[in-house]
Parts: sequence; structure tokens; C-alpha cells
Amino acid sequence: MKDYVLDWLKDNVNFGIFTTDEHFIIDGWNRWLELNTGMKADYILGKGLFELWPTLKDSFIFDYYKEALEGKTSVVSQKFHKYIIPIKLKEKNNHYFTHMQQSGIISSLLKHEKVIGTITILKDVTDRVITEKRLAEIEERYRRFIEASPDMIFLKDENFRYVLANKAYLDFVGKDEKDIIGKTAYECMPKELAKKFSASDRLALEKDSLILTEETSDGKVYEIRKFPVTLPDMKKGIGGFIHDVTEIKENINNLKGARERFQHLSLVLWSLLEINKLITQEKNIETLVGNVCKILVEKRSYNHALILLSEGYDVIASCSAVYDKSDMETLERSVKYDIPDCFKRALKARDIVIVDPFVDCVGCPLLKNIREEKCELVKIEYNAKIYGILNISLSTKFIDNQEEKELFMRVADDLGFAIYSIEQEKERKKAEEELKESYNRLRNIIGSVIDVISLAVESRDPYTAGHQKRVANLARIIAQEMGLSAEQIENVRMAGTIHDLGKIATPAEILSSPKKLTNIEFELVKQHPKNAYDILKNIDYLKTVAEIVYQHHEKLDGSGYPRGLKGDEIMIEAKILCVADVVEAIASHRPYRPSLGIEAALEEIEKNAGILYDETVVYACLKIFREKHFSFE
Repeated sequence: MKDYVLDWLKDNVNFGIFTTDEHFIIDGWNRWLELNTGMKADYILGKGLFELWPTLKDSFIFDYYKEALEGKTSVVSQKFHKYIIPIKLKEKNNHYFTHMQQSGIISSLLKHEKVIGTITILKDVTDRVITEKRLAEIEERYRRFIEASPDMIFLKDENFRYVLANKAYLDFVGKDEKDIIGKTAYECMPKELAKKFSASDRLALEKDSLILTEETSDGKVYEIRKFPVTLPDMKKGIGGFIHDVTEIKENINNLKGARERFQHLSLVLWSLLEINKLITQEKNIETLVGNVCKILVEKRSYNHALILLSEGYDVIASCSAVYDKSDMETLERSVKYDIPDCFKRALKARDIVIVDPFVDCVGCPLLKNIREEKCELVKIEYNAKIYGILNISLSTKFIDNQEEKELFMRVADDLGFAIYSIEQEKERKKAEEELKESYNRLRNIIGSVIDVISLAVESRDPYTAGHQKRVANLARIIAQEMGLSAEQIENVRMAGTIHDLGKIATPAEILSSPKKLTNIEFELVKQHPKNAYDILKNIDYLKTVAEIVYQHHEKLDGSGYPRGLKGDEIMIEAKILCVADVVEAIASHRPYRPSLGIEAALEEIEKNAGILYDETVVYACLKIFREKHFSFE
């Protein structure tokens, strides 16, 4: 290597330097090149550049070497920087050594203004090339993600002009990319909508925080999230996501309707329970019918209730939540001495009679106060003997509901039975048995309502159809195997039947997602025990069932959800339902994986007995499958 240029550089730089004479014979080769090519200087020195780099003459780089020998003081090849190419040097064994990718400088070597050779400086840019490639790959992945997103995604600069918009957004505004980039909302969408968009843009920029708005367009509801974004020039722009929440809003409204209907039916069931309790205790007919009217108004929330008994009983009772006492007394006298046509129709009808007061009850004393309601009448009878008429008024929203009619008929049937039982004191034992049967029918109705709710939940999630029934059946059998009381067993069964009720509030696309849920999606799913509890908690008859459903994802070690309960803080019924749910879930197909089989399910609970799951429950479950050969089929 030429001493006057390279002696010091030889061992003190982290890039490659080699020199040639005017005939391209290599006469300098620094230590960096020795380390990075594996070729020692004593092998390289004296060899021709073209001998070690055979492809050089076919490369554009050769032109820069020729220019260097023509007396150019320095030649910095921008093309050489732009086109990063591997260097191939011929080794002793005639194989080619492919070095890392390089960028470099080629210059003339001068002495006394005479060209005496060339100097080449090589810089290792492998890391830069790899980084640029990875950045390009990441950018491409993000581009594909943005374009594939069903949500509308956009980015605006500090003047609220579009710099990015994905396909979903372009479809929404009905524009091509070239027609929207660089323009404002006022140039791309209707004026009123653009005005709203621009206002929320400015608000997000001013507050420097996320802004959530909701807009309606063409009958659809959109949730819009806007947030400040730092642009490459360090200026603040606005990014945004627009999500179509029309279906979610409809589901929420449907849920509200279902909850209202469920609460309505629960009130009916509760009043039936109260009436049945009253019937078993009361021995006086007049007191009985008076208290039944009170229960129907106070517990069931009918606007009014009136009972008229015939066959010489000379008993009439009424109660009202909205009408004056004097009006009700007038009504009592009216129907007692001059039975209206609607009462006569009810005495002859086999089913419930529904009347519109404004059409059928022109002379009714209540007419002045009646609003959006109708009246129901049904005869009170038992064993083909008619005892009287039961009359109530109710909002038109529920008056034609089939369950309402059936439960109203049940009140009349039970009341007729009670009057019959009081008459037939000598046959009390028989009457008590029939009352018990009536109570069992009531429990069956409750069970039917719960089954309907279960089907409503499963209809939203076809991949887990039948899941609740299978879990309920297994949980019931485990409870029986453990020797729990009949009431506990029934509570476990009912809780299992509706344990996923809370998923009615979870978006359908999450429930049926064929891939692993994101953290945010899973957090939404984890709310379903709390959602179910909120629906059931105010129904006194289902308070225990509500708590079991609330706790069925809790674990002994506190790792469960939603409250992180531990050990004895968890009800035994909930521990049973938890094990049944885990076993069925692992053994069944899911959209994001095939069935893992019953053995995998049993291994899971056996491995974690006493850690996550109650040992007594686990061993009862294992016995049911391994010794008693239980199957979900």
C-alpha cells in the first residue's frame, strides 16, 4: 500500500481501502478487507483487479476506474451508491467469495500531478439494505391491512386535506383516490356531512385527543373516531376510523326489547308465585279475591283488576293503580247489578276476551282516564263450574302477547281452583295435590321461558348451538353425583341453560370469529357473565341462578373473571358449572379450532384440580365419564 496515503489508515478504519497502480495491479489492501473478505494482503497484492473481480469489465463501475486513470482528481459514483451490488472476488481455489453489499468511492491517486493509480473506498451497507427491505415489507403489510379493513380509514394534513384514504372510505364517498387526495371534505361529500366532519376534525386537533362522534347517513349509523397524528414534517394532522354500527345499534335495541319483555314476564311469574302462596294459606273467599286483585296491581303492575263472583256469592273485589277509588266503586256497583256485554261474552267464551274500551265500553266509568290500554276478561272456573269473571287492563304493547295470555289464564285457573278448594274442605288433601300440580306447571312455564331465552342466545352464535344445553345437562348430573339438594340441582340446571345469556350484548362478528380474538375483543366477551347478571338480578325468583351465572368463569386461584373471586368466595353451584363449561368447550368444535376431544378436556380439569377447579367437582366429573361412561351425544 502506498505509504504516503495509507500507512496510518491501514489498521485504523472500519471500512475497506484498496489501491491499484496505473495497470490495475493491486498494491494496497487494508486490514478491514482482510477481515471481511478472508483474503490476506500477501495473497492479494500483485494480482490484477480483473483477475480477482472478473465481472468488473462488464459493469458500469469499470467506466469510473477508467476515468480515474485519465487524471480525474476524484470520482464519486452516485450510481455506485444507488445500485448496491455484491462484490465477487476470486479466491485461491478459484471459487468466488461473495462479500457483503457495498457502497463506495473511486478516486485517482496522484503524485506530482501525475496519475499513479486508483484508490477505492468500500463501505458496508448490508444493515441498511436489510433495514430498508424490512421497512418496505412492514409498509406493505400495513398497506394491505388498511386496504383490507372493512372500517373506513383516512389521514388528513394540518389543513384537513386528505393524504390517505383506504378502499372502504373511497367507496363510502364514491370517489377514486386521485379525486380525494389533497382535497378537503367539502370537495368530496355533501355539504352538511362535510360540515360535521370538519367540525370534529378541528375539535380533535384543538383538544389534541381522541374524539368520538356518531353520524347517520342514508339510514345507517356510523361511529367515527378521530385523533391527532404527527406527520413526517412534524406537523399535526388528523387520523380517523369510521365503523358501521347500524347492526350493533339494532342489536342493542333488540336487547332492550328482549329485556323489557323478559322483565314483563318475570313480573307475571312473580305475581303467580304470590297468588299461589296466597291460595295455599287463605281460607276466606272474599279475602282471597281482594288480595288477588291487590297482587295483580301491586306485583304485576296491571292498571286495574276486578273480580266478580257469581252463583249467589255476592262477592266483588277490585284494585287500581291509576283510577280513583270512587270510580272503582261505581264500576263495582255497575257490573254487579247490570252485567256489561263484555262480561257476558267472557262467560260464554272458551278463551280470553280482549276489548277496546273506546269501542266496547262507552258507558264505562273508567273511560275518561283510559289511555293506551285494553282490557282482558276471562272466566274463573274449575271442573266446568263457573265461579265468576276476572278483569284487568294492560298496555296495548303486551295485551296480545301469547305468554301474557297463557299466564293470565293460569291466574284465573288457579283462582278457580282455590275457590273450589275452599268449598270442598272435606276434599282438602286432593285439592292440595292439584295445587302442587299447578305449582309444577308454573315451574315448567319458567323452565320454558328460560329455554326460549337460551335458544335466543344460541341463535346468534351457530358455532356453539346446543352448547348451553349440553353444559346444563352435564352440570346437573355432576350436582346429582355430589349429592346436592333438589333445589341446588335445579338451580345448576337453569343456570347452565342460560349461562351465556350475557353474550346477547356481544357483537355477532366477535362470537363467530374464526380466528383468535384480540385482547379488546376478549375483554368484550369477558363481560358476558356481568351482562347476564344485570338482566337476571332483579328477578327475585332467579336471584340464585343470576349469581351462579355471574360466577361461572371464576377460578379457585382468583385468575377467573369478571370479579377474580377465590376459593370459598365462589358458590359450589358455580364451581360445578365452571367445570361443565370447560369440559364441553374443549370437547366441542369452535370456529377458531377443531374439537380437542373429551380426553383432552378431562386431562385439563384433572391437571388443575385444586388449582383452578374444585377437587370434589373434578373427581365427580371424572367418575361420570370414566366409570359411568357419560357422553354428550
